[in-house]
Amino acid sequence: MLQSPSAFDHADAPSPALDRRVHLTALSWEGVGWIAAVLVAALVRLIQQTTWPLGATEAGIAADGLALATGGTLSPSAWTHPLVVEAEALALFLFGPSDAVVRLVPAVAGLGALLLLRPLRHWVGRSAALAAAVLLALSPTLTFAARIAGSAALLVPGSLLVLVLVLRHCSQPTTASAAATGVAAGLLLLTGPLGWLALPLTAAAGAAIAGGRRARIRDLSGLLLGVLLTVIALSTVLFTRPEGFAAFLSGSLGALWRDHLATAGAAWWMTPLVLVADELLALVLAVAGAWVVLTAPGSLPFGTARTARGLLGWTTAALIVASVLGGPGVAQYSLAVLPLALLAGVGLGSLSEAIRWREVWSARGVAFLVAVFLTFAALFSTFNTLGRRPAPTEWLAWLITLLILVALVLVPLALAAVWLTRRLDQRAAPLVGLAGLLILAGVTLRTSVLLGATNVTRPGEPLLIGSTAPDVTHLLARIEKVSADLTTFTQDTRDPTGGHGLTIVLDEEIAQPFAWYLRDFPNLRIVSAGQPVTGPVAPQVVIALPEHIPALGADTADYVMRPYALEVTTPPRFARPDWGALLLGMTDPSEVRHFAEFLMDRRVSVPAEPRMFALTLRDDVAQRVYGSDGAGTTP
Repeated sequence: MLQSPSAFDHADAPSPALDRRVHLTALSWEGVGWIAAVLVAALVRLIQQTTWPLGATEAGIAADGLALATGGTLSPSAWTHPLVVEAEALALFLFGPSDAVVRLVPAVAGLGALLLLRPLRHWVGRSAALAAAVLLALSPTLTFAARIAGSAALLVPGSLLVLVLVLRHCSQPTTASAAATGVAAGLLLLTGPLGWLALPLTAAAGAAIAGGRRARIRDLSGLLLGVLLTVIALSTVLFTRPEGFAAFLSGSLGALWRDHLATAGAAWWMTPLVLVADELLALVLAVAGAWVVLTAPGSLPFGTARTARGLLGWTTAALIVASVLGGPGVAQYSLAVLPLALLAGVGLGSLSEAIRWREVWSARGVAFLVAVFLTFAALFSTFNTLGRRPAPTEWLAWLITLLILVALVLVPLALAAVWLTRRLDQRAAPLVGLAGLLILAGVTLRTSVLLGATNVTRPGEPLLIGSTAPDVTHLLARIEKVSADLTTFTQDTRDPTGGHGLTIVLDEEIAQPFAWYLRDFPNLRIVSAGQPVTGPVAPQVVIALPEHIPALGADTADYVMRPYALEVTTPPRFARPDWGALLLGMTDPSEVRHFAEFLMDRRVSVPAEPRMFALTLRDDVAQRVYGSDGAGTTP
């Protein structure tokens, strides 16, 4: 007898979705490259993310974000970069206030910038887009921008979003695409004062890459409508703070003039310095890409001839603007590094197209690369020996060492590389260039990783200028612990958990980042140097600039004052470059040696003295922090 099928029979049937086979061959080498670029970018942006304390600007943004999330009052500076504050407010609302959450927003934005390069494959070619993604992932400047809360973190993805939407609108113009481009343009303006400069540079680059198209009136109306609605809605925080629109226009444009345009030309060399010190890999590849564009545009990969010319113009204009702005600042560095990395991607893409990768992975190709690497190592060792100036009694030993190095190491390795060159099935120049670029890539990756290291002496890293000294958080953590010991049972509505009863006075000039880390203390007061410290209770902790301590009345015998480092300052050699020595040093082997060492360890001849602050404690608190005798320089 036949039986009807039951529910159990259907349950035993295989699921079409789960039974589907996964073919690893469907993942191309290009896909592997994109995955690797994203993983490397995530690694260098997230590792040791909170070892450096928040800077003053970061802490101000974090405080405004927390105030926005809790319905508080925003500071006037919040309206200069409302999109940054709103993104931080959303993160703090979802995950709670902490340094890691504050820096989660720039990290996510940095990874988003990498993903926005993928749509550019239609205009720059697959190899150039992937190469640009690798360079953005390794870039120390963009890595640092993705590690700190600020406008630089959103300036890069905002610019790329505008570029992608401008290109798509020019290829398929519709009113909807024009409105979407307007929304992206509005978001870029809301990232900070430099958004007003990044927008015309990026839009002009997009128009040049697309080849230009006559604008339609309805497209312009959609574009303007998208810009206005985005700026009005977000500057007023979704229409809940009507005064925000006027505050944004005055604050953002005022900051653009005050912080950048009014001091144009001051310290113009800082941007070229960062490009040479931190972006040497991208700079070399961008020069190679520009050379190919100007001399042999026909050899460029598919679809990149016009694109490369547009990127070259964008890079040139951005370098000029970033240099004219002058002074240290990761936001203006990013303004120049982004197009530089894209142009470098074209150069690296052209190099990859000239390499037969099967030949690279063959036995003779691997042997040739090994010989080239060893030759480079011997060459660097030779320069290192030439750059070392021996004492008068050591000249003979130095000369013998140099002769042995050249005759027995450098020359044989160079001859071996030449001999292997004749057995290759392709030109050797691209492989030699590949070997040199791999060395530069290793140095660049090391620089990006060490941006988060606080236990390595790197006084000459230009990106770290203005960063808060690591000891600040250790000192404040000790104060919080002492406060918990002394005031655990002094609970009230302002401090329901207790433990934050100390009376703390902050110097208004250096209020941040201290105000962020001491935000749970209800008796925290911020005063100016000329304002007398008044109140029913004398302050137990005073944090101020050393020269302001007497004006605040905390220089009496009842207090113990200790100076500590507050932030990293500009090294004298960066602030006042010796141009004559730099020009002469280009032909001096010892200077070449010092430059190679500088790329690795960032040591300078005269390190800059950090900006100091004075931690002043009342006797009873000082005894708990420093010990019973009140002595010592560190807790």
